[in-house]
Amino acid sequence: MELIESGQFSVDDFGHAKVFGEYILLLPVPVLIHLQTMLEKELGAKKAGAFLEEIGVYQVRQALERYKKRLGIQKVDKTKIMEFEKKIINIIGFGNVDTKVVFNGSVIDITLNNPTVAIKYAEINGKCRHPVDYYLGGILKGSFSTLTGKDMTVEEIRCAAMGDSVCRFILKPKKKRAKG
Repeated sequence: MELIESGQFSVDDFGHAKVFGEYILLLPVPVLIHLQTMLEKELGAKKAGAFLEEIGVYQVRQALERYKKRLGIQKVDKTKIMEFEKKIINIIGFGNVDTKVVFNGSVIDITLNNPTVAIKYAEINGKCRHPVDYYLGGILKGSFSTLTGKDMTVEEIRCAAMGDSVCRFILKPKKKRAKG
């Protein structure tokens, strides 16, 4: 409601939906899960996960460029950007980033309560043996890479689709490869 009331979400006379001035599609979660399931069958879980993670990273990079232009975000401190990012994750429907974001040196620990995709994935496909939130992992990776100025890795160490009560992500700076 907040986006509608502030005019940041709109639908024009042609039926085009926009958020922050960018065209969007409102995609039901089962459609995303169907895409993920098809990719997993075709490519295997690991490659499908890498593909969806990269889509999440791309989405964040595109969004941050838009926000910088439209909202002047480059002038806002990182704490405010983090709060804005958590709000966006909640608004777009991934679940509640309940501020269990813990910075421990260079390691970032994020807990997501009521994770939409993982819960629905388990409803559709049954309990999984592996985490399933690759796309959201990519969004987090892209966000924190931008915030920290470092290339990050992301690993989902707990997942509601596996029977956990939450989804938990660990982000770390990417290790540099030794030359030679």
